[in-house]
Amino acid sequence: MEAQAGDVKINASDTVSFDESTVENQVAQNAKGNAGNIDITTNSLFLSNRASLNANTLGMGNSGQVMIRADDTISLANGSSIRSRVSENAVGNSGGIDITTQKLSLTNKANLSATTDGKGNSGQVTIRAGDTISLSDGSLINSRVSDDGVGDSGGIDITTEKLFLTNNAALNASSTGDGAAGDIEVAARSIRLDNGSTIKADTVAGQGNINLNARDFVLLRDGSKITTNATGTATGGNIIINTNNLVAFPEENSDITAKSEESFGGRISINTKGGIFGIEYRQQETEFSDITASSALGPQFSGTVQLNTPDINPSQGLFELSETVIDPAQQIAQNPCLRGGGEFIITGRGGFPSNPNKILSSDNVRVDLVKPVASKVNSTSTTQKQSSTSATDKPIVPARGWIFNEKGEVTLVAYDPTKTGPQRSSPTPASCAALR
Repeated sequence: MEAQAGDVKINASDTVSFDESTVENQVAQNAKGNAGNIDITTNSLFLSNRASLNANTLGMGNSGQVMIRADDTISLANGSSIRSRVSENAVGNSGGIDITTQKLSLTNKANLSATTDGKGNSGQVTIRAGDTISLSDGSLINSRVSDDGVGDSGGIDITTEKLFLTNNAALNASSTGDGAAGDIEVAARSIRLDNGSTIKADTVAGQGNINLNARDFVLLRDGSKITTNATGTATGGNIIINTNNLVAFPEENSDITAKSEESFGGRISINTKGGIFGIEYRQQETEFSDITASSALGPQFSGTVQLNTPDINPSQGLFELSETVIDPAQQIAQNPCLRGGGEFIITGRGGFPSNPNKILSSDNVRVDLVKPVASKVNSTSTTQKQSSTSATDKPIVPARGWIFNEKGEVTLVAYDPTKTGPQRSSPTPASCAALR
């Protein structure tokens, strides 16, 4: 008997929640026909405690597609799942998963999977999240052809602002059976992998590429990996990363690798506008953070690594700051050549009026012109007389105090005899005079 299964449609203006429950649309074993779709439209969708949405085929026919539109949030927790699957011994293609939301959260081994265990291609997992996609605690987004499967993996396509994987979470597009692995495509503002999380594309039969486009940065922490791994005679997949900054920590052993076991390593191309920090190219993996395209057959079978960074070195111009605490007392100059004192100088108004409300006027005294009177004194003798007079003149020094002289008379002196006011300037040291 051959028949088509109908669709499952759910429309809710507020929230749809499943707890320890299942919604399933499938082609039964030994049946012929295509499974229907699962279509949910809501504001928020919550799956918890191993709840699941399944579109499967166990017979001969394609599994349906799972389509979800949530204006706000989609949350899967505690082993919950959304699956589109071609089961073992079944023949048909997986319909895939298509999700549109603002926030997608997978926690505690939750998963989204489009898989083939029989004969047929696995569907693509497509996710569009306006804000954040977050996976944690072993959660997984998966497009896979299993060991017994025959077909190609559909791959994963993600568009979001922020992609965050932590605590062994993973994006996985793989084919361990007879078929090519799909590609992983991510377009985001930032991509962060933390604490052993991975983005990987493994294959036996070829392909399996990773393309990451992050406007701000790609950050790898605590042993996280971006990797393509080809077993058998397949060539390693390619990794292309376009971002402003690629950042890792050298001692945390976070790697970007395109490996192959019995063929050539893959190709890695990294293009940054800011720079690559904390991770570098090496021929083989080490205990540090590495970029490698290696082959188990030896260095002659290694793939290619192309790093395109700015011509400038971001570390140039940096200097190491002193860790010594500054003692303020040492910042005071102790110069014996400096002499104390002060000045008060009156320079006038500098051309400004004495009152800002008055116009500028001159304080000079006006006098009428007079006729010069001829001098009868010989200029030569006058010059001589002035010279002799100026030679005998002494400067007048203001009195600073008074004392009694040996006759008992009061005498004005140019210093302070009480020594309570400012004292005479001490003579300048010879060493200081040499510096003048």
